[in-house]
Amino acid sequence: MKCSYAFTLAAATLTVASTSAATASSQKAKTRELTEYTATAGQQPELVDYSPWTDDIRDSDAATTLTAYVGDDSIKRVRFKVAYPDGTMSTFELGSSSDTTVALTTWTYSVDTTGQSGTYSYKVRMADDDGHIIDSDWIEFLVADSDAELIAAARSKISALCDDAWPASNLCAKFIRHGFHDCVGGCDGCIDMSNGDNAGLDVTIAALEPVVDMFEHHGVTRADIWVLAALEASVWSQQTSTDNDVEVTTTYPFTMNWIGRPNCEDIASDPEVDCVDGDCSAERGPHRDLPGPDLNTHELLEYFQTNFNFDTRDTVAIMGAHTLGELARENSGFDGPVGWTSNNQFLTNNYYGELIGGTSAT
Repeated sequence: MKCSYAFTLAAATLTVASTSAATASSQKAKTRELTEYTATAGQQPELVDYSPWTDDIRDSDAATTLTAYVGDDSIKRVRFKVAYPDGTMSTFELGSSSDTTVALTTWTYSVDTTGQSGTYSYKVRMADDDGHIIDSDWIEFLVADSDAELIAAARSKISALCDDAWPASNLCAKFIRHGFHDCVGGCDGCIDMSNGDNAGLDVTIAALEPVVDMFEHHGVTRADIWVLAALEASVWSQQTSTDNDVEVTTTYPFTMNWIGRPNCEDIASDPEVDCVDGDCSAERGPHRDLPGPDLNTHELLEYFQTNFNFDTRDTVAIMGAHTLGELARENSGFDGPVGWTSNNQFLTNNYYGELIGGTSAT
């Protein structure tokens, strides 16, 4: 039995709830209020606000207007420098100024992003009459023209969350648990946090919220992000550690090809969607019966056959998820800081091997 087969099945489980793909052309613009600002006489140039914002996403069917809101009572010029996805970079080009708004001078510069998707970066250079010149940091945004590019960008953000949390916390192991609990009964981007079996998943809901906020305006739902987090976590966990270096040895990519899964609040009229107090949201999802720790073999097989139409081989395979993570009494009722295996940090065959008294599966 190969552990990787187990997670291929897990990936399939998380993908079956997909609806038809949403297209990038249906993306909606994200807005925010301009930063409040009060001018101070004699100050140096200051980039108070800007657009696109860091990690913003734009369509590739139109030019992108870079906007800098600059605070200075004697601003002279503002220039923009652009780094393109193909590795080329512009010089600092002079922007155009417009009427002052809320004590700020607005400068704009148009970048031709049509037909060239990918990650763009830009820098703002400000100068005033006194000779002060201030450069901003690089500001990065994404131009996407397909679902695949949106998915790839979201995967990158999820992977970065796991990187940032490691080694203090194995967030990716938590994402895999999160994905399973969400997909019992359907992957709908909602979990019933009043159910004690879901204790601890508030951590992963909060961790993924910024990614959801970033992509939900572009047809990528919360349900999509939660599924993708479990899939990317399975990829991230295929690593081998040598001293302090981590080498990624991805064999199974766990792809996701579709976006547009409905969140539970989008299908709340369905009589089977029985959310907490009838109020559906990320933490107030429908009640789902999860498999308990005291199930015998027959009951376990029956549970997975009923809920996922798994046969015996499928059920044995997906149990390999227990290779990862640890047990916290406050979450599961069990205290197990080393988890179920001697090495619970990486996706290996250890769960199967140690079940039969060895150290690895054959």
